Amino acid sequence: MLRALLLIGCCAALAPVKLPDGFKAPTPKPLQIGDSEIPDLLSGAAALAVRLATGTFVLGWRPCFAEVGGVKLFGSEPGAGEYALSFGPVRFRDDSSVLPAARPSKPIVVYEYESSPFCRKVREMCCLLDLEVEYRPVPGARGGAFAKELFAGGKTMVPYMVRLRRPSRASRRWRRSVPAQVDENADVAMYESDDICQYLRETYGPAQDAYDPKALWPLTFGPFQLITSTLAAIVRGLPGGQRRPDARSDNEERKPL
Repeated sequence: MLRALLLIGCCAALAPVKLPDGFKAPTPKPLQIGDSEIPDLLSGAAALAVRLATGTFVLGWRPCFAEVGGVKLFGSEPGAGEYALSFGPVRFRDDSSVLPAARPSKPIVVYEYESSPFCRKVREMCCLLDLEVEYRPVPGARGGAFAKELFAGGKTMVPYMVRLRRPSRASRRWRRSVPAQVDENADVAMYESDDICQYLRETYGPAQDAYDPKALWPLTFGPFQLITSTLAAIVRGLPGGQRRPDARSDNEERKPL
């Protein structure tokens, strides 16, 4: 209770977030790609190609046609709570042959920044396992820019995984590295991308005999993963490596929505 009151008091002391003076809501319009976004689109496609589209599809991804020309294909039609995409006379759906496995009841929290090849490995593993994750960017992590809430004492390290219901703050020993993870569904908090990926795979992935481990080689083959993830970050312009100069100074202190 005391900790909750202190947290509420700290948040109340922060300046309120409000719309800037003279702000006018933009006119709604269909989603479209402007000329200024084309370089980002091309660099994103190039980075995806460098990584062989790792993380684009879940583990055991299985596409199929549910209907062609009005003819429903037996065993492929969507069931209750499922859906299919329609393209003219064709209805398409997909699923996974090995997922879903165990699901976390609360989102896993991952502290990371985009240009880190080790953080990218964790993000791709989360996508492969179709996990619900709350990403908390830590721009400038290598330079020591960290949220006080996470790195209040000792060393720091990102990526850091948090599986909430985390250990007491006094029992944590932080290092300066990324990514970092906290999982509130169990008393688990850890560093090191390899350890995080192994934990996620063993805790939320399918049984090892349900899939071919070779499917994970873009993540498990260290030299390939490190080189291609670094190249992908360079192609993207090393995003998230530094804090934006116009960012609010108290962003890290604010509670998530």
